[in-house]
Amino acid sequence: MGLGWISFMFILIYFSVFNTPKSLGKVFFVGSLSMILLITSLAVLLYVKDIFTIKQIDNSESVTGTQLKLASLQLSIIDSVRISWLQLPFYSTWYLNYELIMHGNIIFWIVQIFVTGLTTWLAIWLFRNINYKNLNKKLVRDLMQGVGFYSATQALDYIKEINNFKNDRSTLIE
Repeated sequence: MGLGWISFMFILIYFSVFNTPKSLGKVFFVGSLSMILLITSLAVLLYVKDIFTIKQIDNSESVTGTQLKLASLQLSIIDSVRISWLQLPFYSTWYLNYELIMHGNIIFWIVQIFVTGLTTWLAIWLFRNINYKNLNKKLVRDLMQGVGFYSATQALDYIKEINNFKNDRSTLIE
């Protein structure tokens, strides 16, 4: 899905730059889409890295090695979610064109500045607050649902449980 979105944005940017007349509005369109493309590409690269990390996990490997890979996977998932939020403000500027810029009334500019400012603030706030140390906060936990984080957390908890069981069992045998 991400690769399809990246391809679609690349095609839009390509045709806007090379096959349409130059205009002031195109700067916003191409600039906004380029930033969305860049941020989405970075997030997809992190997803690909996550897939390689998952494929490297081997059941015959030591519990500690598996725990390290799962912890690395968790941190990478958090990073990709954080980075993905940085594209939010660019969704509020891609549609600006010459007519809106030159002839937009005061209401348009108040709404535009408010929405762009709010999305910029929200993107920065989310980028700064979505991290491992804030996972105990409900909002951060809710934002991480559905992105694979909890599957990695459950796997890591399961491995910790197995490790604790092995340690308890070895103490009982001694």
